[in-house]
Amino acid sequence: MPDECTQATPKRRYLSRHVIVDGDDRGLSLVTATASAPPRVIAVEPYEAETPATAYLDTPIIITAGTITSPPDLP
Repeated sequence: MPDECTQATPKRRYLSRHVIVDGDDRGLSLVTATASAPPRVIAVEPYEAETPATAYLDTPIIITAGTITSPPDLP
């Protein structure tokens, strides 16, 4: 049986013009989330530079209680 603490969880990065965290619009930001279901937010950072392998979402990302709630189906 694998040890869940030692298993690497794939992460995905998303860039959106509007990242809303508990009602606070942080503007253009990068969101790092786990790729597992349900996705869990790891970090929200201000956008500073172009980053490879970061998907741009032309929709707001709404985060509440550490869970991505919009868009509902992250790729």
